[in-house]
Amino acid sequence: MQFPDDMIPHTPHKSVQCIVIIFLVLVSGIGIVSGTETYTFEWAVPSDPPIHPSSIASDGSGHIYIVDYGINAIQKFDSNGTYLMQWSTTGLNQGHDEDPCAITVDENGNVYVTDQYYAQVQKFDENGKFLTKWGSRGNGTGEFDNPLDITTDMYGNVYVSDSGNNRIQKFDPNGTFLMQWGSGPGQFKGLAGIAVDKSGNILAIDATIDRVQVFNSSGAYLHE
Repeated sequence: MQFPDDMIPHTPHKSVQCIVIIFLVLVSGIGIVSGTETYTFEWAVPSDPPIHPSSIASDGSGHIYIVDYGINAIQKFDSNGTYLMQWSTTGLNQGHDEDPCAITVDENGNVYVTDQYYAQVQKFDENGKFLTKWGSRGNGTGEFDNPLDITTDMYGNVYVSDSGNNRIQKFDPNGTFLMQWGSGPGQFKGLAGIAVDKSGNILAIDATIDRVQVFNSSGAYLHE
């Protein structure tokens, strides 16, 4: 996943309609020339009721994945906005989320979705087939309180913005806990969105004090 995928703080459960083209400019760089954003196109998303997007991601083939928390579904489009498929995330059984929030896609096309209701991460293949899940509500290692954002690095490691616990947790692609940080230098007060840049550094938005902090992949604080 290359920066700036998933650099948008997610605010589910708010009746704010998002325009897809804004996300596309941020995710893929479409229409950005010398720092100026140029309108390219937009498309209507087929959903009833109207779509309530909370997160967006793209894969290496240019496919776009959108979390629609209004209907608890992941919708998939090609790079031109043509609707391809969707899968439901309603229910407690494996592969189903009650409150999908954030989404990211790794280098192999695997899709990771955070769920705020069950405080967990679920992993799917590019066609929506359930692969695995991990996490529960709490403040222990591998537990979450409001997993607000998620991203991956070039090695497939998964980083989760555990907002309620004001920390970032790092996992391998199968959900094995590796490490966490969020105290000392680089402490968070209102952790929101996270992303990985091309060098593998982690960028974290601290919304409460209006700053972006940068860490290396081992969680060492670099600068803000």
